[in-house]
Amino acid sequence: MGGVDLSDQMSSLYEIDRKSQKWWRKTFYKLLRPFQPYDVYQFLTNEVLYKIVVKTKRYASHLIQNK
Repeated sequence: MGGVDLSDQMSSLYEIDRKSQKWWRKTFYKLLRPFQPYDVYQFLTNEVLYKIVVKTKRYASHLIQNK
C-alpha cells in the first residue's frame, strides 16, 4: 500500500490532468489563453476606429461640399 500512496502523492503535484492521451492539448490551450483576449480586443478596437474614421471623413467631405 505504501507504493500506491506515494504514487498518488507524486501525481497530485502535477497540474495536468492525464486521464486522456491528449493532455498536451490542455497545456497548449492554457498557454494560449492570455493571448486570446488581446486578439479580440485588437480586432474590435481596429474595427471601431475604422468606423469612426470613415464617419469623420464622410462628415468632413459633406461639410466641404456644402460650402
